[in-house]
Amino acid sequence: MDLESVIWISSINHLDDIVKLIKSSSFSEILLRNFSLPEGFPRAKNKPCAYFSRGDLTIKDDALEYNSFDDSDSKYQNLKEDLSFVLNRSNIKSFEKYPFKEFHPYGLIGTVYIQNWIRIICDDDILGGDFLIGSDSVRNINKLFKMLEQLTEGQQVTERLETNSEKYVLIGYFGIILAYLQLIVWNFFLFLTAFLLIIIFVIWSYGRSQKVMYHLKIILITMILFIVLLKFLYL
Repeated sequence: MDLESVIWISSINHLDDIVKLIKSSSFSEILLRNFSLPEGFPRAKNKPCAYFSRGDLTIKDDALEYNSFDDSDSKYQNLKEDLSFVLNRSNIKSFEKYPFKEFHPYGLIGTVYIQNWIRIICDDDILGGDFLIGSDSVRNINKLFKMLEQLTEGQQVTERLETNSEKYVLIGYFGIILAYLQLIVWNFFLFLTAFLLIIIFVIWSYGRSQKVMYHLKIILITMILFIVLLKFLYL
């Protein structure tokens, strides 16, 4: 179960291009998430990516090392698959949070991107000396900011990106299993345990990665179905 958060690399110019592209899109393109994209534009199928590279970040000798994924066999296209760099305190000149929100005139249907980034100004040999780094996890964005603070202040980087998502997702699924057992043999204690496990997972999942959100949707839909079946059988 791959639940690790993904690190994204972008730039202000790339986000500006996203804004122009979205604002020039038709209502049907926005509604169906099927955009007419320029040749070579970073995409996931026909949806534009707000980043041009995706990969992972590791700590090595008190430096942050980024390596992009090989997406040649995935739904992603036109991403930089050979991008890698090392950020140490001598590279970084400054960094700051960079909120990005883009809404389309069509209203809620056109709410396309709400994403917090970190803007890094550094030596020119790394992406021109000005780029954005982010994550598909809100919590890991905050952790990444603390990692940069520790790095630039000359401290040992002790902050780490989250790696314990799998056990919490399994807690959620275990709660669902216990709940469905009640359709066979009713036990109030097990029902209460199932309910508490699912609540723990739902509360924990706030701000986590897109992969966690995918499992959250499955668990919530399955729980709604359970409630419908419970009402049909016992009421």
